[in-house]
Amino acid sequence: MEPAWSPDGKKIAFALYTLEKRYKDIGYGYCGIYVINADGSGTPRKLATGPGCASHPTWSPDGKKIAYTNGLGADKMAREKSEIYVCYAPGGKGCMNQPRALTDSAPGRAYYPEWSPAGSEIAFTFADTLLDTLKGGIYKMNADGSDETPLALTEDMSANESVEIFDEKATPAWSPDGDRNPYVRAVNDQGTLYFREIHIMNSDGFDPMLVKDFGSGRDVVGLDWKPLAPKNHGVMVHPPDTGGPSLLLVASALLFSAGVLFYTAVRP
Repeated sequence: MEPAWSPDGKKIAFALYTLEKRYKDIGYGYCGIYVINADGSGTPRKLATGPGCASHPTWSPDGKKIAYTNGLGADKMAREKSEIYVCYAPGGKGCMNQPRALTDSAPGRAYYPEWSPAGSEIAFTFADTLLDTLKGGIYKMNADGSDETPLALTEDMSANESVEIFDEKATPAWSPDGDRNPYVRAVNDQGTLYFREIHIMNSDGFDPMLVKDFGSGRDVVGLDWKPLAPKNHGVMVHPPDTGGPSLLLVASALLFSAGVLFYTAVRP
């Protein structure tokens, strides 16, 4: 699951979940990150990701390192913990070095890292497991873990004081030039939060803009902004209407002058 191509296109990193094994008995399967040749040859190599449930791999632009989410179980209050880690890719210089934590978010959760095109920064999602909900949202940091900066924080959307309703912002990506960050926003939809909106903001967090709202009961995941090849100008892919009750994952794209923003829409 969660495959990620290496920058040279020769390898694929992915997370492997083993449902029969449980990590710290907190209810989800054991998971680790493996790297395989893109043509399927050879044996997948498991990365030395250290203790925890490693998932959501993302390559550095030079292909030397892989950042990932490392689930660290739950504390005594049943609050799940996860951090962003980085390790060296197989075969490269430093590949025998131990993985290193870039974030220290406890008792919150840092997850879904994404390298900037220049490799100097990493965007990620932070969820605060304490009552201070408004600290959650999209953050970025230097590639060495320094200078964590909030970009788009959770907002209080309560219509009145008797009911607290918050939005959520998650799964950031980068534009090909590194100047903007798309992300998905969850809004209250008849008492349930759905990640139904795609937004884009400047990489400093300013000028957020709603790009598309997919409507009631829909979630969007897997943002990926790629440069647009000249021969593909004018191409736009629209998710089809299913007309039925079955769940459908629709790989789609939105066209921009700077490239194509790919996403997956979950449609009921």
